[in-house]
Parts: sequence; C-alpha cells; structure tokens
Amino acid sequence: MSNAPADTWTEPGWDVATTTDVETRWTSVTLTCRADGCRQLVMTALPKNVTIDQYLHTRFVTDHQNQHRPGRALDITVEWEISACCSVCEDEIGDIVQKDEGVTCRECGTTWDLDGTYGHRAES
Repeated sequence: MSNAPADTWTEPGWDVATTTDVETRWTSVTLTCRADGCRQLVMTALPKNVTIDQYLHTRFVTDHQNQHRPGRALDITVEWEISACCSVCEDEIGDIVQKDEGVTCRECGTTWDLDGTYGHRAES
C-alpha cells in the first residue's frame, strides 16, 4: 500500500476474465483485485445490455477499490451473537435465535426483523 497523498492515489484496478455464452449472450465475469496482498475475487454474470465498464463503476466494485486508499482498511466480516429477550413469552426471556433474515423465539414462535422490529406472533 502506498503512502502517497490521497489526491495522487491511483486505484489498483482489476484483472478481468470473461466468457460470453453465444446462445444467451450473457457474459461470465471474474474480477481479481490487483492490489498487493488483496485476495478479493468477484464472479458475476452480466446480461447482454450491461458492459464490463458499467459493472466496474458499480458501488460494490468502486468501494472495494477505495478501501485500498492510503489510510483506509479493507472491510471485515463481523459476526454477531444474538442477545435478546422475548416480549411475548410469559417469563419474558424466551430463546431467541437468528433464523433466515430475522430472529425467532424458539419457545413461542414469534418472529422479528433482525433488528428486533416488526414482530409477529406465531398464533396470528
């Protein structure tokens, strides 16, 4: 990673490999980040009306390149341990677990969004 001032920084770019299906005209794309030590690999498929240049300007792709700017750090994966009590169970404790894109009480079956909002009782 360079210590150059941010205004003179040049993004590392991507190595691009493509294969186009003749029948569907979809293009399979594999991007490999060129930054030293970066192992970011992106695989996707683009329909015939989307160019690789358009894809290279999407938020995800440009954000990854910007993470290599001086002073930045690459994104990390954060895993959270759920700590929640049930607002429906009589003991107000329940057994809350993550399920799909939300959380569920194993005791009464009530479900909520992952942030604990929009609860729905199992009996309704």
